[in-house]
Amino acid sequence: MLIFDEPEAALSPARQLEFLRHIDAWLAQGNVQIVMATHSPILMAHPESDLWLFDGGRVRRGRIEETGHYRIARDFLEDSHGAARQALKLPFQFVERMRKEDRDRHS
Repeated sequence: MLIFDEPEAALSPARQLEFLRHIDAWLAQGNVQIVMATHSPILMAHPESDLWLFDGGRVRRGRIEETGHYRIARDFLEDSHGAARQALKLPFQFVERMRKEDRDRHS
């Protein structure tokens, strides 16, 4: 069993993709289980991942598209300048919007 706690913290996006290849190689060897706590949409996207979300004291299976970090990355990539301008004007509003969307989706 391999356990990782936010391995993306020290990895660039390119290195995260490389890390996915290492994960795949470990899994191909068989008889390996990987448990990973991550906020990285890149690492969550491994085809064999079984994603569990921790929402307000509940643990449930989920999809990558439901995570706040996926939505932040998607919104940034769709309009990087707009996302940067919004963050500079109202730096905490975006995070609060993500939290509100999560609360609304689970109520």
